[in-house]
Order: sequence, then structure tokens, then C-alpha cells
Amino acid sequence: MLLRTLLVLCFVQICAASSPTNRSLTLTEIWDLPGDISGRIDHLGLWNGRLYVNALQSSKTVVFEDPNRLIRVIGKDGLLRQPQGISFDTVHDWIAITNAGDGTVRIFDAKENNYPEIRSIDLGIDADNVRFDGKHFLVGYGDTGASALTLPSAGIASIDPLAGKVVETFQLPAHAESFQFTSTSLYVNTPDAANGTIQVVDRKMKHVVDTWSIILRDGRAASENYPMALTLDPHTNETLVLIGCRRPAVLVLINGSDGTVLADVDAVSDVDDLWITGSDDDPFPRTVYATGGGGQIDTVKITRSTEGSYSLGRKASVPTSRMARTSLWDEPSKRLFVAAPKEEEEEDEVSRILIFEQAFFGF
Repeated sequence: MLLRTLLVLCFVQICAASSPTNRSLTLTEIWDLPGDISGRIDHLGLWNGRLYVNALQSSKTVVFEDPNRLIRVIGKDGLLRQPQGISFDTVHDWIAITNAGDGTVRIFDAKENNYPEIRSIDLGIDADNVRFDGKHFLVGYGDTGASALTLPSAGIASIDPLAGKVVETFQLPAHAESFQFTSTSLYVNTPDAANGTIQVVDRKMKHVVDTWSIILRDGRAASENYPMALTLDPHTNETLVLIGCRRPAVLVLINGSDGTVLADVDAVSDVDDLWITGSDDDPFPRTVYATGGGGQIDTVKITRSTEGSYSLGRKASVPTSRMARTSLWDEPSKRLFVAAPKEEEEEDEVSRILIFEQAFFGF
């Protein structure tokens, strides 16, 4: 099955490379995960040359040292319970891993190869996405069950890693999926609230100041909004919010000031991760890669006209495998890491990490 997929992959890549400015993806490496890793892989992380793979269903985090050297499996001692999010304290070289199974945020010392646990913070049920803002870990957590710390039933908790405690919270109407932040605002996907909305949180005021529904240009409502990415328009210095929705399967570009939908385009089904490549200072067009359970990587271009209007254009699709939803873009190496998990009944297969490199082609 994998060989047939890769043969099709090569054909699609050649056909998709139609101009000198097309940023195609070429499969360059395949890394095998340990044989006992199966089922859903939730998040990937990259720090100091090491790739971290959160195998949610197997309750382990697999650590690779690039290139392709398995060095550690965190969680063999039972510390991890369905690991979801992962982020890195770049000041102290610590790693935070959030757990859906017991609602904990566990912090490990990445300076040691055995990754000793140094902090554990209990948020209650379903600790999920996590980001590091240079000082604190920001953690989205669930909306079922009672929190051990008497927090709001759903929100984002700001954790001081040195103190090992929650120092402030931002209450939300429902569980936070992907969220991104600027110095002043948090943009949060809440697909379980009001058929899918985006919450805008003022970081200074510490509460929601706006809620946006997602209405496409043809008037349809979009929901099941899970992945999110931010970029800046260097012409106006305005924040642009890119959202992936599953119902219908679309990518949506939104004005970060007022929630106006600027553009939308069809996307891979069951979209789970999306990445805007380059830097905020780069001119348009910008390249976006989106991965989903539909079994492909979509390449999408964000363009801006001289009049200031935006458009999204789907340029190519590269096949992966069913359930290959989770990905990670590494800007310095121009590589996309895609998790291709095996299903439990696939006894003769192994879960893999597919590694694609960005290349410029033209004929």
C-alpha cells in the first residue's frame, strides 16, 4: 500500500510542478516509529534538532534526533495519558506536554537525555494545545468535568513554568482548539461553540472581546474549525488569520481586526494542520501547506492584488495516507513532517513520519 502511494506521489509531484515559482513538495525520507505505536498522533514538535511525536492513542512521546535516530520514548513509565500538545520553554530548555487522559501539563527537562519530569500541573479534563509566549505556557483545556484548580470550565490557562502553577486564565465559552497569539490578542478556535466560532481575547483585559462566526463568500456557514495560523500583511501591518474548517472542507482567510472573511478555497477533508511558510516580511504570494485525514497535502497560495484584495488558490495536492492529519513545518530546513499512523488492525505495518522538502520546479 505504501509503495503504491509513493509511486502515485511521484507522478503527482511532476504534474504539479508547472512554473518556476511553484513550491512543490518532494518526499525525501521516511522514519519508522516503534512497532507498538499505533492510532492517532496528535501533535509534533521540533526543538534543538530533535523531533517529538505525541502518540496520543499509545500514550507515549517518541523522540528522534535528526536525522532518523530514535533516542527516547517518553511515557513508558506511565507518566503520559493521551499526550496532545507540546511546546518548548526556550529559556530553560524545558518541554511541556499536555495530556487529554488526566488533564495534566507535565514539564520535562530537555537538557537531560532521560527527560526527567520537573513539574506537573493539573488543569482537569482534556489539556490540549499549548504555546510558549517567551515567559509562560499558554494551555487550552477542556469543558467537561471539574477542574482540580477550580478554573473556569473552559479556557486558556497561563502557566509559570518556574513556579509550576497557573498565574492567570482566559475564560472561553467552549473547549479551545488551535489558538495563536500576538502581543495584544489571542485568537482561539472554538468549534464546539455556536456551530463553530473564533474567540478574540484581549490579553490585557483577560477576557473575550469579540466572537466571529465564519460565513463564506457564497453565504454558507463554515464550522468544525480546528487548525489556525497567523501572518502579517507587510503593506498594512494587519494580522491575517487563516482557518481550516471541516464542514465544509475549506480554508478561510480572515481579517484579524474585525473578522471579515477575505477569501476561501476548498481544502483536504478532515483538515487538521496548516502552515504559512516564509516570514511576515515576505511579499505575497505566500505558500500554505494543509494536511488532513483525507490523505493529502494541499498547496495553497495567498495572493494580494495591487488594490489590496486577497485570494486563496489551491495549486497542487500530494497524496499521503489515510489518517495522516498531523504535520509540522520547519522553516529553516524547508521541510514538512507528516505523521502517518498505522491502524491497530494493521499488524504488519508501522507508523511512520513522512518528510517532504520544499523545492522549486519549472518546465
